[in-house]
Amino acid sequence: MIEDAIDYLNSLLEADREAVSNLVENRVQCNNDLANHPTCEVKQGCYGINGSEYYVGMLGVINGLLRDPSNPQPGPICAVFDSRNKLVRFEKYKMENKI
Repeated sequence: MIEDAIDYLNSLLEADREAVSNLVENRVQCNNDLANHPTCEVKQGCYGINGSEYYVGMLGVINGLLRDPSNPQPGPICAVFDSRNKLVRFEKYKMENKI
């Protein structure tokens, strides 16, 4: 299922790189209930703001769907960017992908 999702995301990226890149890079503010969801990946204080607000993006929602709630590691899919911060592909998360 994870490989199928990665293939799907990469096919969308190939079809419209700009649209998919914008979706991946965009975050929206969310409430505490979503922030405390057991699998959805949410960040606090995005966009250089050190605050109490929570933000969620498309990849956090997808990873929440595919993530094993018993595993504390991030979701199984990561977005890979090049040195110019351009989205290149999606791939399976590995520890060396961690920033």
